[in-house]
Amino acid sequence: MELHQFCFPVRKLSNELVELTPFSAPKHAPVFYNLSREHSGLYAHYPQGPYDNYEDFMTSFVCGLLAQTHECQAFAIIDKTKTEKSLSEVDGEGALAGVIAFMDANPSSRSLTIGTLFTLPSYQRTHVTSNAVGLMLQHALDAPSAGGLGLIRVQWRLDSLHEGSARVAKRMGLRYEGTEMWFRLIKDGVARGKVGNAKPLPPGSEEGDVWQDKTTYAMCWDDWVGGGREKTLAAMLKR
Repeated sequence: MELHQFCFPVRKLSNELVELTPFSAPKHAPVFYNLSREHSGLYAHYPQGPYDNYEDFMTSFVCGLLAQTHECQAFAIIDKTKTEKSLSEVDGEGALAGVIAFMDANPSSRSLTIGTLFTLPSYQRTHVTSNAVGLMLQHALDAPSAGGLGLIRVQWRLDSLHEGSARVAKRMGLRYEGTEMWFRLIKDGVARGKVGNAKPLPPGSEEGDVWQDKTTYAMCWDDWVGGGREKTLAAMLKR
């Protein structure tokens, strides 16, 4: 897989609870696969997965969805509060709790998307997701003088029925901007456990197809300096 340098500076992002470290396929992919392969529901709101074997996982998920490009940089989410030796420990600093990525990065418009968030079941409804998203927002929207990128806009686009992620987005202070109807068709989605938009299939669809709507939440620079940063930090402190 050819790697391309991400268009913005990349570094580890960390607080006392969570560390986001640039995703390394040799280090993180086998651990994530082993921890996720019994949890097909992780992929219910995404066109990718679930995966029956490691080769498909590497081809579609790691070399596809998480591929490092000029516009995309994936991170492994490390829970620093879990230090016991276990299958999920990857580098002695904690346990692999999931993955998250910057996507659709655009230096011209100084914007990007937070996406590809997969929190492993053992770490859902804990401090992990809110701190991972919060670290991403801080890095993207803080001024360069404070160690951030000084971007103008960060968005998070979700399957409209992904209630868990929507709750996180609202809790972190992102604004709801709207829903794009009939955004995505997933062939054979029913058989693959995909969540659809709960509407009748449109003409031309086949039995078993799944259609999804897409909801956008965003935090812009003026939201951030106008109280959004404080709301994000407060959400990160909640356990």
